[in-house]
Amino acid sequence: MSYSRDETTLVRELQVLCVHYDVTCKELTIAGLLDILLEARAAAREEKHWAVADGIRQGIEKLGFEIQDTAHGPVWRKR
Repeated sequence: MSYSRDETTLVRELQVLCVHYDVTCKELTIAGLLDILLEARAAAREEKHWAVADGIRQGIEKLGFEIQDTAHGPVWRKR
């Protein structure tokens, strides 16, 4: 899969998003970081912390990814 930004920059920006929302992200791959952020978003939605859930979604979308909520949970894909 190709990305518009280099992979190192995307990893760094996803890690910043994790720190901003107090999400522990030890993963160093784009896919792993996105999955962890989606888990945090799902937890925020479950707890009705809509601002956090929306912020995570918006942060991920700003980095060029799309989130789709499915019956099996959220999934991401590159736009």
